Amino acid sequence: MPKTPRNLRKLSPFFLFPLTLFLTLLLSLPWVSAQEPPKPQPWQIDGIVAALDDGHDKVKEYALRQLDKYEPQDLKAVLKKPEDIAKKAADILKDEQMNLSVRSSAAEALGKIRKLELNEVVVILNTVYEPNQSSFEAWRFFTYFLSGGTDEVKTLLQWLGYPQETPPQLNYKDGKKTLEVFLKTWEHCQELELLRKDLAEQIAIVAANKKLEWRWQDIGLLKHHYNNLKTVYPTKATVVQSAINKLEFWQWLLKARNTIFLHITFWLALIFAYPKFPQVQAIFFWNPWVRKILGVGYVGFLLTWIPYLRRKLFEPFKPSLQADAGLDTFGNLAYFPQSQVKVPGSGETKPITEALPSIQGQIVLEGDSGWGKSMFLRHLVANSRQIIVYLPAQKCNQGVIEAIQAKLHGQAQDAQFLKNLIYPSSVRLRKMGVKP
Repeated sequence: MPKTPRNLRKLSPFFLFPLTLFLTLLLSLPWVSAQEPPKPQPWQIDGIVAALDDGHDKVKEYALRQLDKYEPQDLKAVLKKPEDIAKKAADILKDEQMNLSVRSSAAEALGKIRKLELNEVVVILNTVYEPNQSSFEAWRFFTYFLSGGTDEVKTLLQWLGYPQETPPQLNYKDGKKTLEVFLKTWEHCQELELLRKDLAEQIAIVAANKKLEWRWQDIGLLKHHYNNLKTVYPTKATVVQSAINKLEFWQWLLKARNTIFLHITFWLALIFAYPKFPQVQAIFFWNPWVRKILGVGYVGFLLTWIPYLRRKLFEPFKPSLQADAGLDTFGNLAYFPQSQVKVPGSGETKPITEALPSIQGQIVLEGDSGWGKSMFLRHLVANSRQIIVYLPAQKCNQGVIEAIQAKLHGQAQDAQFLKNLIYPSSVRLRKMGVKP
């Protein structure tokens, strides 16, 4: 058996170990270099979809590029990363000394870690306003992507950043929602001067939009914006104040309308309670001071000139006002309607019921005693729908108003008010007896 050379036997262990190590490394290289692609979270996909709805092609391009980084089978996977890594990456979007590429890488890193909150998103959006910024589309995309494309972010990107997509038309619901998002954003951009300046401009534009009819419930929201703007941006604050002034005026009118409505309702309730409650009669209607002060002037006027209200005031006293007519003993069947009367000026002779079918104006009925004048008056009182006062002449020796006042059970202490109630539609039919 041939012998192996000694020098070869001594070197073989030194060659075998490196060779083994080399082969091991060679075989492991494909496994080390083949890294799995990042797996997206659901909110990342939402952010990409939101960016795809942006009005700028470049933003959509970034969205498509980001979507292309994921494997189709991993689109539903959920990736969890430590929060401290996200904090460090966010601290890099804030350091203004970092160049664009570093900040862009940090933004991409954030996208692999977690969804950003609004206070972090505004830091990214603020980058759009920096001087000599040539890739604002990228930062608009990152704003969509890292926030998950929330409604708040969509609203912000309609009004803020470059290029802006200010909605051509706003309805009330969207306008209010926009101001609410602006208010929340303002709280997180105190140190972001460029973003805050544009935000102040957009707040004024939305508040002054003539197509938006702000409601009195929005005064609090508008006042919050006014207080935020008045120190640093007084011109914009003035615009918001104008919207507040209009609302306060309409709010004052609304309160005045409601007060008037309640006041009218109160007095209408008193009027309907009036016939059954003597206390209401005495305190609210026949007391001149209460009626004038609580009635604010217009109640007395309406009571005087509206026939229905006048009748309501005399309604409780109807039996007393007509007591002297003796209607309880009057019988219509016993009345003779064909009594003839002569109408002055015409020379005609007519039945009295045809000549005087109702009481209109002031009429004097003359005739001899016993010819049925009193009977005719009682007939008119019994068949009239109006409230009529029947007064014998002997009860009017102190005056007609005083005679009526005596029949109102002591309630009508205000004689002037009683005159005002009687005379606007006063009609009189007076009989005069002629001695043979």
